[in-house]
Amino acid sequence: MTVQMYLIQPKDREADQARETIAEYIAQRGGFILMATSYGSLIAAFDDRHLEAVKAHYLVEFASGVTLNLNAPGAEALRQLFAENVAAQLVERGLTQPGRPAANAPPPTASGGFPPGYRPLRWPTRQAEEGDE
Repeated sequence: MTVQMYLIQPKDREADQARETIAEYIAQRGGFILMATSYGSLIAAFDDRHLEAVKAHYLVEFASGVTLNLNAPGAEALRQLFAENVAAQLVERGLTQPGRPAANAPPPTASGGFPPGYRPLRWPTRQAEEGDE
């Protein structure tokens, strides 16, 4: 049982409902959505024993492991975003409360709770990124 990071590509990249359904499927297996990209993909972390089930999901076109190069530009910002999104999902699942770390969690940030910029996971869209609201 090893938690790994995966890139998940839905069959229909334009359908937010497909991403929501895939995210729920991963959450039911104890996994987390680390990030939703503007191109329709999800970056998720879950136990590797669930990979074949995720690949076989009727809404998933592609699922494969991904590794973050910690020395790459922007890597720290991605790690921060991943942490914020996992924190939001832990709160949503009732496993912790805002301002209180989960059991066995790393020490809290200087603010005493979740990292600065804490916010719920949101699905970005290409239209919003291009300024066409």
